[in-house]
Amino acid sequence: MLIPHQHLHLIPLSALPIGNNQHLGDKYPIRTLASCQVLSFGQNRDRLSTAPTYGIVENTKLDLPFSSLEAEKVAQLYQVKPDKRLKGKEATPVKYRELLQQVKRVLSSHHAVSRIDDNLESALILADEQKITLGELLTPAYRFPELDEVFLSCCETNVGVAKPTDDILTLNTGFLSAGAQGVISTLWEVDDLAACVFSIIYHELRAEGIDRVVAVQKAQQTIRNMTKKQLKQEYKKSLEEMLEPKLRAASKLVRALETQKSSYVEGSPEYKSWQKKLEKAINDYNGVTKDKINLESRLQNAYKLKYPFAHPVYWSSFICAGLRD
Repeated sequence: MLIPHQHLHLIPLSALPIGNNQHLGDKYPIRTLASCQVLSFGQNRDRLSTAPTYGIVENTKLDLPFSSLEAEKVAQLYQVKPDKRLKGKEATPVKYRELLQQVKRVLSSHHAVSRIDDNLESALILADEQKITLGELLTPAYRFPELDEVFLSCCETNVGVAKPTDDILTLNTGFLSAGAQGVISTLWEVDDLAACVFSIIYHELRAEGIDRVVAVQKAQQTIRNMTKKQLKQEYKKSLEEMLEPKLRAASKLVRALETQKSSYVEGSPEYKSWQKKLEKAINDYNGVTKDKINLESRLQNAYKLKYPFAHPVYWSSFICAGLRD
């Protein structure tokens, strides 16, 4: 466990080279904290003994299709109930806070923004550009004594500046202060595909009973050594299973609505209502089609490299903070 000094918080310690084509993270599982005060706060809390329940906040702006794949895989792994998944317009600050009160672990997979000019304005981006800021996380309104873990599969959730004291203030710190016993966060703007794959590997390891700091270490090693063949075998089918049913359902609805056109008098209220339904169905179909094209294009680019995620930019951004378990 390390408490870096000031801007050393921003260094991907797991990627530091130690010779023989190895990194520091290969030899040691690394856990960091913002300050001794945060460490003491976590250690003095009672350990949670009951089985973890999961909640998921995903793709809040509906522009990160790999976020949906990540969420779907984690939901299957932990049997997350539909009412414990917030997506798109459902992911409001009020519902997010309610979810944190109802579950012990949360996967938060969407956009975030770091404000190094004003740490307290760093924020999770939710539906309709609504936000939960670091300043809010530090208030009494955000206190979750039963919260075990938050996985922030978002950009720059551990970016901040250490002033006027040595204690760095980030969204990571905010969740630890709000009661989370452990937080997985990021040091920079993460690649959507890499974040998806890393998160899935991490959560599979956690489901096996591996503690969070070792799970981060092993997930970093696994994704770094993943070949394009493995990526294709493990995720191409998953994408098809996620998207093809949606495409078929959307296409079926469009065709069904199109056959109803002759049932209405053009210009009538019923016709206008039907027209709106058809437009929405077409937009939904086009949206799923666009997601499929974007996902396949991103995967094709990844397949150009023998080891698509070998560069540290893809795997060393994720860090573990808080308690080990």
